[in-house]
Amino acid sequence: MEYLFYNIKHNVKNLTPDYILTNKENTVKLIAEEINDITSKLSNGSLIFISGLPFILGNVTEFLTDELKFNYWISCEYLPTNNDGDFPLTHFGLLFLQKKESKKPIPFKLNTKEYRVPHTTCPSCNKLTKDWGGKKHTMNPLGTAYSDVWYIGDELDKINDRHNKKIENIIHNLIGIDKKLELINSDIVYDDRKIKTSHNIESDNVIQFFEYDNKVVNDDCVSFIDEVVMKHPNGVFDIAFSDPPYNLNKNYSKYEDNLRDKEYLDWCEKWIYSKYQSLKPGGSLLVMNIPKWSIHHFNFLKKFMFFDKWIVWDALSTPAGKLMPAHYTILHFVKPGGRKKISKTSEMIPEKSYCLRNTCISKRKDVQTVEVTDIWKDCHRVKHNKNKNDHPCQLPIKLLDRIINKYSNENDRIFDPFGGTGSAAVSSKINNRNFTITDIDDKYCNIAETNISRVKENLLGIKEYILEPTKIESKTKSKYNIKLVEESYMSLCEKSNKLLTLEEVLILDVTLHSKLLLYPKKFSKLQSMTTRLKLV
Repeated sequence: MEYLFYNIKHNVKNLTPDYILTNKENTVKLIAEEINDITSKLSNGSLIFISGLPFILGNVTEFLTDELKFNYWISCEYLPTNNDGDFPLTHFGLLFLQKKESKKPIPFKLNTKEYRVPHTTCPSCNKLTKDWGGKKHTMNPLGTAYSDVWYIGDELDKINDRHNKKIENIIHNLIGIDKKLELINSDIVYDDRKIKTSHNIESDNVIQFFEYDNKVVNDDCVSFIDEVVMKHPNGVFDIAFSDPPYNLNKNYSKYEDNLRDKEYLDWCEKWIYSKYQSLKPGGSLLVMNIPKWSIHHFNFLKKFMFFDKWIVWDALSTPAGKLMPAHYTILHFVKPGGRKKISKTSEMIPEKSYCLRNTCISKRKDVQTVEVTDIWKDCHRVKHNKNKNDHPCQLPIKLLDRIINKYSNENDRIFDPFGGTGSAAVSSKINNRNFTITDIDDKYCNIAETNISRVKENLLGIKEYILEPTKIESKTKSKYNIKLVEESYMSLCEKSNKLLTLEEVLILDVTLHSKLLLYPKKFSKLQSMTTRLKLV
């Protein structure tokens, strides 16, 4: 197995906020051909890392050989650059591929158990920046697992002709410092200095009345949009946002989330193109998905829209796989023929070392702030039951607030074809926009209607989402405490200075043994956790 780190050179000094990507197709093909030629000489199973600006990487993937299979898209965070009133550019992509000559999986190892991100503390409350909640006893003392978002901290415009040493060191530590990592800089420079956009003209497409303003529609999104486009061929919406099913076998009520890859992508292209048709000229199309699918969406959308931003939502996921998949991609494209709407007001948030605990936020004074960039770390997932509806992928309203306030004006029309529990509609109502959402499931439509009705004006006339207290039926409190059982086992192992089997626990502590027999997780997982924490 061999290891390659390929860096795509670029010129970013005069990047505009909009890119006409097709003009650079020949350059992209040459870069892809060079990568294909180099990787053809590598052995089967080799790992390939390709670094570059997101829209360059996205373009290059279209022309890579089918033997290079996707593993991860790693978002590397640099210092902000190109502040043009939009979200400053900080995102530099690292595509992690593996050469596979067949569909048969080829195992590879990453040193994620020993090589980790050191823990940090919040400068305000002095607690760990990451909120472990009730699982602090499972925390690895070496640090948190490496995710697919890496903080680099260098200036983006100073890495043109060389590999970034920090990225190189992370890769080397993950694959093993004893492994040889071949470093190659591209012979071709991707230069955007001559790119100009031609779509900045005002649109006079004003629709005074729209029959679906502020409506929740129980319908298939493609059928609904086709009907809207027939009545309004020049488009009606100012923003079309979507957070579709990700084909990850999630438990939706009326949608199969486990389609074959091609079937899933064909389905996506239908509703994406329909969304494009429903937009006014200059309207914003935003689509959120996992990076694997976002690359395909990007290469489809660039054929008929102007690319604007490759936004990363670092959503603080739980560990899964060799790296912790923490982020979602939000692609932003603009429909040609009109002027893109954008708020020039910069949103300021606490610097990344601060935690996201509500108790800490409410007590802070003199907080160091930074401008929101194209990597978003401050939007909580909806995790707590008191805030969560019966939906597998509910979005935080704060995330929709950011999108809607940046790319639309008051009284504009916002469309979400996968309305779910109504986050986009709630945000629209709070921010004085008109909304239209669809969902194929009547259960989610009913939940959305309820959530929308909870937007009320306070005494100052400001609209806010009022969460009604959830009535919890009294239950007999269970005597089984998973956390206590885990801590008791870990403590016993530490005292015994060895990893104990169930039989050994029976000899030392009969009560604990009886509780471990009822342990709802695999006992081997508890043993692995104890070993990882270096208690024995």
